[in-house]
Amino acid sequence: MGSAEVAAAVGRWLRVVAPVAPPAAPDPLKAGEWETIQLALTQKASGQSVYVLLDDLAARKAASDLGLLPVGVVGVLLFARQDGLLQQVRPALDALRAGGFRLSDALYRQVLAAAEESP
Repeated sequence: MGSAEVAAAVGRWLRVVAPVAPPAAPDPLKAGEWETIQLALTQKASGQSVYVLLDDLAARKAASDLGLLPVGVVGVLLFARQDGLLQQVRPALDALRAGGFRLSDALYRQVLAAAEESP
């Protein structure tokens, strides 16, 4: 997904908000992950269901434990496919894998099935 696609998604299913200055991140989270979680919690406080973009497993678990809805890059690809922004997820998944993104064969197949693409 390029900048034009991201710009098109803003206001439809993607919202950009200003960052907050959270307290120090607890181990094993990095500062950016913790800032993301803290910002999502401020949005959740207003009564919204909040998806939070995180790929790191520990950060996703922390977000989930705090009542947030973590979604990773692969989940964003599925949302984009469902919203008609991508015709297929397979090329994007293949590009991620080629670039070193860790994606198990089982999850790869699961995502293709969810996108109604053949394995």
